[in-house]
Amino acid sequence: MSAENIIPEVTIGMVGHIDHGKTTLLEKLTGKWTDTHSEEMKRGITIRLGYASCIIKKCEKCEGPSAYSISDKCMKHESNNKFQRMISFVDAPGHETLMTTMLSGASIIHGAILVIAANESVPQQQTAEHLKALEITGIKNIIIVQNKADLVNKEELEKNYGQIKKFVKGTVAENAPVIPLSAQAGVNIDALLEAIEEFIPSPDRKEDENPIMLVARSFDVNKPGTSIDKLIGTVLGGALK
Repeated sequence: MSAENIIPEVTIGMVGHIDHGKTTLLEKLTGKWTDTHSEEMKRGITIRLGYASCIIKKCEKCEGPSAYSISDKCMKHESNNKFQRMISFVDAPGHETLMTTMLSGASIIHGAILVIAANESVPQQQTAEHLKALEITGIKNIIIVQNKADLVNKEELEKNYGQIKKFVKGTVAENAPVIPLSAQAGVNIDALLEAIEEFIPSPDRKEDENPIMLVARSFDVNKPGTSIDKLIGTVLGGALK
């Protein structure tokens, strides 16, 4: 099945505190580095919404998390993996001055991955702000990723886990699964893919109703000071399917 002919079934927001590994995790899932803007590259943070997608596949001969991957073939059984669905990701900024960008992204997502670093206390400022934004926008399908698990020992990991559970108690993420992993090393990514399949379902499509299109980003091609009657801009391409 060609990726060009597949439409993403669900959009997932990658949210969390600055430098907790959202963009690195997204690269492991999709193969795309979403911080492509020059200022993002220079400062090492996400400023604008980043977009990427991946196809989740499953080996029908494997069991548990190891059955899930984004690879075409299962290395263990040397067999073709079966297509599950295409997932679209939105990488939301973690800096406090960029919350409006994150909120505009939250309006187009169906679920979220809340990335929390295992080597820092919980919650950090943007961790709390992003969780509140998810509650405000009604996002209920949430997975918590305990990233950078390779940088702490077992006792520190368990302490961090306890802080996470205390932090989300009484919130929309209270019953969210917590997946420890290392995005940098690519460890336990299969467990996250399994969790995505289990906890973030594709939304029901009302194909008999008129479509609704949400604008998450725009680009101003007009020079400063252009009068209203001379403003220009157009849709360069795209398809509604």
